[in-house]
Amino acid sequence: MVRKAAENREQEILDAAIKIFSEKGYNAATTSEISREAGIAEGTLFRYFKNKKALLAKIVILSSKTIGKNIITKRIGKILEESKDKELKEVLKLIILDRIDLLEKNKEIFKIVVTEIQYQEDLKEAFKENIILTAKDMLLEYIDKSRLKDQFKDVNPMIVGRTVVGMVAAYVIQNSIFPELIIMDKEKQVEEMVEVFLNGIVKKGDEDNEK
Repeated sequence: MVRKAAENREQEILDAAIKIFSEKGYNAATTSEISREAGIAEGTLFRYFKNKKALLAKIVILSSKTIGKNIITKRIGKILEESKDKELKEVLKLIILDRIDLLEKNKEIFKIVVTEIQYQEDLKEAFKENIILTAKDMLLEYIDKSRLKDQFKDVNPMIVGRTVVGMVAAYVIQNSIFPELIIMDKEKQVEEMVEVFLNGIVKKGDEDNEK
């Protein structure tokens, strides 16, 4: 029972830190502000985390493991498993919609992670191991086993993944900051994003269409 209470208190501190880090940035945030947000004394916070960096490390490592193993593996794995007979365009659309949903629901954590892994080497390693390499391995496995394998060009999977991530991030950022620029519903936007990703924006000539 005591252990359960301790786990709850630690999670309350983590939730408060996510909120404060997201609002003020890691450098500007203080442990006293985090303590107030969590409704505890600052000394209590230090019983769980020795300093602010330890708190940040726990957030990034836990979130990257959760995202990498549970969200990327389970959610993407499920999409790929259920889409064996679908066309590539439809599979990519489902993946992008799923990634957008993930980002929209976890914006605060992603804001912290993306900002701080630029400066914290140990956090960068955790993110790379649990998210980037996990996603790369899944993409390679999907391409290797896909019945659409012959449709893929010989392109570095990391570049493909980076391009898709860039599209998803741009969508979420634009819709969050400039909602007035939304010109169509989410699904239609993603359909056009996939079309541009797969076929570009330049019309193919008649000779290309005959091939």
